[in-house]
Amino acid sequence: MKIVISEDGSPTLYSDAFKESYHSFRGALAESVYVYIKNGLDKWFKGQKLTDRPIRIFEMGFGTGLNLLLAHDWAVRNKQRIEFVSIELWPLPSALLHDIAWEKYGFVREWALQLHDAPCEQTVSFGDGLSLYKINKDFTTWVAEAAWQNSFDVIFYDAFGPRKQPELWTLEQLEKSCLMLRDGGLFCTYSAQSRFRRHLDSLGMQTEKFKGPLGKKHMVVAWKPLGLSE
Repeated sequence: MKIVISEDGSPTLYSDAFKESYHSFRGALAESVYVYIKNGLDKWFKGQKLTDRPIRIFEMGFGTGLNLLLAHDWAVRNKQRIEFVSIELWPLPSALLHDIAWEKYGFVREWALQLHDAPCEQTVSFGDGLSLYKINKDFTTWVAEAAWQNSFDVIFYDAFGPRKQPELWTLEQLEKSCLMLRDGGLFCTYSAQSRFRRHLDSLGMQTEKFKGPLGKKHMVVAWKPLGLSE
């Protein structure tokens, strides 16, 4: 594993095991903002009539924690609270985390490391209305708690791509994710693979394909229709 500086000046990681980067080499920060905030969390939030409850986000692939940092920043700016649940089989080593230039993402190093240091399998509450629950397990064999079915507003699906981790893009794993979404919830990811989209369609999700980030042709989001969980 090594740190690479992407074209927008923000760092990403390159996995020697998967021969794949954690983010786009053309801009790690820009890609994450475009996919998971602009076309994920913010897209879902527009038009919502929330009560005082927190927004619930489930993430497949904690990685560097960048999506969480960005989601929390968005929540503070929009005066919202977030309950963030993330599953990661391979947490990053402490030495590597300390070498990341977090300020290039626009965040304070101590804050980023605090999120990574949070223990797994328990809810940790932070300031500004953020709670975090991390899971250190294999998503393909993990079974979601019954209470989490139909309970998340947004899913950040941030595994390595279908060619690198095909086991995470199967119909079975996508169904597991979609069952956790509330009706009216949004599934977002950077991929636009045809087979993956067909899986979502077969699950009754309403997919949208549009321009991807940083020169990428397409990306996909999928809405869970009202009444689908009944």
